[in-house]
Amino acid sequence: ALERLGGFSGKVKSLWAELDPDGRGYCRFEDFDPAADRELSAFRGAWEDRGPELSSLPQIWSNGLTPDGLERLDEEQFIDRCMEHLDPLTWNERRLKNIFNMLLPEPLSGRRHMMLDDIILLVLNAPGE
Repeated sequence: ALERLGGFSGKVKSLWAELDPDGRGYCRFEDFDPAADRELSAFRGAWEDRGPELSSLPQIWSNGLTPDGLERLDEEQFIDRCMEHLDPLTWNERRLKNIFNMLLPEPLSGRRHMMLDDIILLVLNAPGE
């Protein structure tokens, strides 16, 4: 990733000190983007609150987002599936578009559809995982 951004020239220890100012020895997603972390956590929680059949990411994908066995979703499909299952007053189209874009691979890939592997980001920001 750093290579695509032009690389990194400098001291790795200094970079790590910036990424981990509290000296925990690790970085959390919220350290990089607290707002995105809160939004993704809320999205994951909204699915998990729907019941035990939607309590893991593979279950959210296969039972909620792609019950028809699709291997990928475009933005319209993602929003439609979410609106079928989640509270539309809380999860409106604008908010779901934002989530969809957060879960897509890097913009340089040009890909405009989501796959199961893309929602792994929801695991990275989960407490205790």
